[in-house]
Amino acid sequence: MGLKFSGFARSGKDGRSGEDGRSRAARQVAKNMPITKSAKKALRQNVKRNKSNRTYKNKMKNLLKEMEVLIAEKKTKEAKELLPQVYKILDKSAKKGIIKKNTASRKKGRITKACEARTSINLAEPI
Repeated sequence: MGLKFSGFARSGKDGRSGEDGRSRAARQVAKNMPITKSAKKALRQNVKRNKSNRTYKNKMKNLLKEMEVLIAEKKTKEAKELLPQVYKILDKSAKKGIIKKNTASRKKGRITKACEARTSINLAEPI
């Protein structure tokens, strides 16, 4: 935690910008430096899709963590109110190809089962 390597130090409040103050996408463009016109367009598409995918992944992770906490604290009413939001983000993520359809289905099933059983679970482990 106290170690800082000169090449890996981060700055800024969110920790997303490097020493040079550029965003992750800007560093990726500078690192790869496409030459052909099609490669430049492909890189632009990749950066845009990467940003969108990260947004969905983060939303999904945060909602699943929140559900785990609510279930662990035996707050089933709040957990059941959050269930439609979890279903929505899992289905959208599966539709956009961020996770597979069966993965979304499995996660929804485990969360529902845990919500009904009122027990704490770890979504990464099989039940």
